[in-house]
Amino acid sequence: MREIIRMVIVLTVIAAVSGMMLSFVQKSTATPIANNQLKNILGPKLDQLFPERSNDPIAERQVLTLAEGEGGLTFFPVKKDGELAALAMEVFGKGYKGEVGVLVGIDVAAGRLVGMRVTKHHETPGLGARAEEAEFYHQFDGLPLDKTVDVGGPIDAISGATITSTAVCSGVTMALKTYREHQSEIIAALSGAQE
Repeated sequence: MREIIRMVIVLTVIAAVSGMMLSFVQKSTATPIANNQLKNILGPKLDQLFPERSNDPIAERQVLTLAEGEGGLTFFPVKKDGELAALAMEVFGKGYKGEVGVLVGIDVAAGRLVGMRVTKHHETPGLGARAEEAEFYHQFDGLPLDKTVDVGGPIDAISGATITSTAVCSGVTMALKTYREHQSEIIAALSGAQE
């Protein structure tokens, strides 16, 4: 009986120590993992949208809570010669197989949409996954900020992937609405971001 009790105690101690070690490793690697994901997933998309910039939008990103009860949105300031020229934000729309992440770029000075890029999705290859193709995403380039971005409006849906197309359009519309409603607040916060 004592042997069993001793084994249970030893196993409990081993499990507790292992759990604490795993927790420590998870906490100590969470930030570097998140930074690498930003750098390797959003970084190339930011490079496509804003090839001429004088800052690192990922390093200067800011999470802003714009309304009570809502979670924060991450904004990426894009500067030219130290001045805020544009910004990007990642939003999500509901696609066929889950969330579709959309990086929306806005030209602050010109008051227009720079463009958008899909950052993450689980859509069907050959159908919804075509939202990442230039033929689809270039439709968003240069749209005015007050324009409603709808499938069938200025945007032609991807054949066979209307749900994905609608998810992207709803994400872009949400980003534009957020920007229009909180423009001065967003610009003030991002203009103050470190050089």
